[in-house]
Amino acid sequence: MLQPAIENTSTNEATNLEEEIEIDEEEEDFGQYEYSHLKEELVTYIQESEQSLNAKSVLLERNNNAASNRPDAAEIAKRDSSIKKNSSFIKKMRNLGAPQIDLLVAECHSLNLSKYLSEAASAIVEAKIKFTDIPSAVLLCTEINCTYPEFARPLQDEFIKVLAVNKDEPVANANRLRVELCFYAELSLCGIIPARLSLPVLGTTLTALSQDKTFNTLSLILSFCKHCGPDFAGLVPRRIRLLCEQFSMTLKKTTLLGASKQESVRNLLHDYYLSLCRHLCSEQVRLSAYEKQSRQILMAKGELRNDRVSTAEVMRTEIQTLLSGAVTLAELLDVELPELPDADFQDLQLGDGEDCSGGHVWEDEMTRMFYTQLPDIKEYLAQLNKQEEEKEKSTTESDSLKPEDSDSTSKKSGLETFLKLLPNCSNREMIDNAALEFLVYFNSKIGRKKLSITLFTVPRTRLELLPLYARFVAILNPVVPEVGTNLCQQLKSETLRHINKKDQVNIESKKKTVKFVGELVNFGVYAKKEVLRVLKLLLYDFTHHNIEMVCSLLETCGCVLYAASDTHLSTKYYLEQMMRLKTMMALDSRYVTLIENAYYHILPPENTVIQPPVQLTPLQLFISKMIYNDLMEPSLEMKVLNGLRCLDWDSKETAAYAVLCLTRAFNVSYSRIQALARVVSKLTDYQEEAVCCVVDGVLEDIRLGMEVNKALMNQRRVAMIKYLGELYNYRLLDTSDILRVLYSLLSFEVVVNQAQVFSVDPPTSVIRLHLILLLLNTCLFPLSNPDTLKKLKYFCTYFQHYYWMKRSSPLWSEDRPFPKDLVYRFEDVVLYISSDFTLAKSLEEASDSVANINMKLFSEVAQNNPDCVKMLQTVIEENESSTDTSEEENEDMNSEDMAKLKSDQRSTQKKKDESDDEFQQELNQIISESLKTSDINKPKTKTEIPLPLGYKKVIADGEPQFVLLSKKGNKQVYKPLKLPPDHEFFAGLKSGEEAIRKENAKYKRLTLDINERLQDDI
Repeated sequence: MLQPAIENTSTNEATNLEEEIEIDEEEEDFGQYEYSHLKEELVTYIQESEQSLNAKSVLLERNNNAASNRPDAAEIAKRDSSIKKNSSFIKKMRNLGAPQIDLLVAECHSLNLSKYLSEAASAIVEAKIKFTDIPSAVLLCTEINCTYPEFARPLQDEFIKVLAVNKDEPVANANRLRVELCFYAELSLCGIIPARLSLPVLGTTLTALSQDKTFNTLSLILSFCKHCGPDFAGLVPRRIRLLCEQFSMTLKKTTLLGASKQESVRNLLHDYYLSLCRHLCSEQVRLSAYEKQSRQILMAKGELRNDRVSTAEVMRTEIQTLLSGAVTLAELLDVELPELPDADFQDLQLGDGEDCSGGHVWEDEMTRMFYTQLPDIKEYLAQLNKQEEEKEKSTTESDSLKPEDSDSTSKKSGLETFLKLLPNCSNREMIDNAALEFLVYFNSKIGRKKLSITLFTVPRTRLELLPLYARFVAILNPVVPEVGTNLCQQLKSETLRHINKKDQVNIESKKKTVKFVGELVNFGVYAKKEVLRVLKLLLYDFTHHNIEMVCSLLETCGCVLYAASDTHLSTKYYLEQMMRLKTMMALDSRYVTLIENAYYHILPPENTVIQPPVQLTPLQLFISKMIYNDLMEPSLEMKVLNGLRCLDWDSKETAAYAVLCLTRAFNVSYSRIQALARVVSKLTDYQEEAVCCVVDGVLEDIRLGMEVNKALMNQRRVAMIKYLGELYNYRLLDTSDILRVLYSLLSFEVVVNQAQVFSVDPPTSVIRLHLILLLLNTCLFPLSNPDTLKKLKYFCTYFQHYYWMKRSSPLWSEDRPFPKDLVYRFEDVVLYISSDFTLAKSLEEASDSVANINMKLFSEVAQNNPDCVKMLQTVIEENESSTDTSEEENEDMNSEDMAKLKSDQRSTQKKKDESDDEFQQELNQIISESLKTSDINKPKTKTEIPLPLGYKKVIADGEPQFVLLSKKGNKQVYKPLKLPPDHEFFAGLKSGEEAIRKENAKYKRLTLDINERLQDDI
């Protein structure tokens, strides 16, 4: 058990407490309101302390100089000394309070109390004052002491009687002693009772209180430390001390008591605190042992006695009280609370770590609502009371003379009709209305009695009414518990009668009774402990009808009993006992089926298949050790490279596993990712194909992270992006690959409309910003060459737009601000790439920058390559047949193209060496054969002919839809053909295209099915 540091608090203590009340002078780090609030709290405390100290100093000086300022005996003799006035004054002193202090002081100056000092002292001590009345009482005592020097002795004697505490006996009146102790301490500080008399009494009292082994006097010590600790022990609360350090303020210490005496009191309080901590630790250990023993008893017997449960609750309450007092005392003494042993405060019925959430208590949502959501009858009760009040007001004396036989007869007949129609309620709405109707119209003593009988005598063949009747009782139970109590008592007696009778008849009635009990348990009307008692009795004689009763009861309310914290372990024990009895007894197959159905209804079997761990070969373990362990040491880098070179790269399994380990950079320490990339780059000279596979794997993993976007993969994605940048630094990737990854992070599944939220890239997910900034920081220096710098400037424009899309999301708020580090990192990276880059201040400015860049790039492309203008415009997708046809046209070559190709090849052949003539002849032969094949399989005449360049702008503008091609002489003439939208030519064209598309889709599906079957056969 750890001991707290008394003299000096540890660094961890100061750090933890300063974090709670940390005050930063900069307004951006700490709210102005909290800053001023804490400062005002400290200033108020200092002012109150100084005022109290000044007031006590004035009273002390006045009492010390009282001998020279007292009136003489002749002047006192002139005052009123009558018994009546003095008795009245003493009576008023017994009701001493702050409002009466001025009147009492004035009256004191007009009376002669010389013969009544002992009565006055007794009245002051016996007065029921509060802590707020202590200054007024001290002031009154000062006035009396400054007039009568004999007043201190009787006052001292009265306090000695009150403060007499025996350490072996409990304090009779702790509340009074708490106030009287502080009152006596104030009288001592102000000099009314001399220190030579008061301090020994205080020391004796505090010593007796601190030696209480049960720590029932903890509240007395706490009140003394709070009100008298600064004066008698020089105590400064920890919070005030830390506030003084933060605000650089000083707290004036009291000098009313000597430093040596304060040290003695402080040591006494510290010793008491240590004893309290030791006692608290021992109590927690004792509670843990007690609860462990209780759980063992529960597992063995299936239930706990009520006295053990109540004892555990009392122990928990006592420990919580001691812990709260220890925390308060540690704050007042400015010491650290020691680390206490963990106490197991779980419910005794829960067991060791049992999960009793009851996730499968209800079969579906409708069932859960049926058993848990009951109508609120408060408004109906209010309406009923209002109606009764109106009836009482409208009742007159003449009405009382009229006969009431007809009224009572109508109510009686209405109740009988209601009870007769009650079995017709077949759903939740009808039974709810019936319950409210009974509550409003038939809620009388006779009605409740007849209702209980009707519910109890439900026919044994109408089992479907049991859940509805149970809901009916549950609705009435908060207002009319008599119905539920009577019904539960009748069912309990009936169940015990069936168990004790042990006959093998009337099985339907037995099952109806236990099912009704189970339904009432589901609604919380029937006590769970009573059901467990019934279950225990049935399992004691687990034969014949008792088996069916147990199974019916468990199927009805077993899930609720198993899920409840107070019956979980008992239910679990009885279930295990039932399964043991099934195994030990030679039961009929029907009973075995019933038992298993009831058991698995509560505890359904788990169908999870446990996958055995993959066993790695020794060679694979060696590869993992080299890459993930040895590479962590800088001195072993060359050893790892040599080990990788010595692997059998011709083996597919070895090569695949080595590539897998080299790809998974997230398994390597972040600081050694660069070393892994360096090893891969050096491996390029020996295994270039494997290195290509590593690079492909890294790119695939980055793509997978964008598609999945799980928070658990964030660290993995960061490591892989870092690895990609290091691979680029070692020239294993091209600049185009890095730019492609950067743009994919900006565009993959990114939605511009903020109203649409996708799980792949939600508005508050800023992981992509981190990844882009990390990749740029990793490979920014190699990317800074003049050729790439222009591309990076364009990328920064699009990156800025994505950044502002994230930052301007309405989901960010003051409670959840946008990360500041992203703002600073973004600005640093962008300005490093281009120092003259214009940073946008809003999403609109970023969008305008993107639009300007798009327009600029579009104009440049249109000027340099006009044929690409159509590609940058909106593309109208054609059907699959036209696409396939155009591809065939591009692939087929006419005879003129082939002749030109042959001439080019011949001219090239002359420049080559003579040793290649034979190869060229074979190539020419293959080309000639392909020409013959192309002549035989000529494409069909195309109905759609590509337009010339001059008419592309016309189509783009959307004016005519068709162009008529005619031939005049040797020239082709194009004439625009305008047709109305409802022309039959359109319908025919669309139907033809649709037929071709369906046919192509059919052949495509057949081809894919054939390929899938071939792969399955392989």
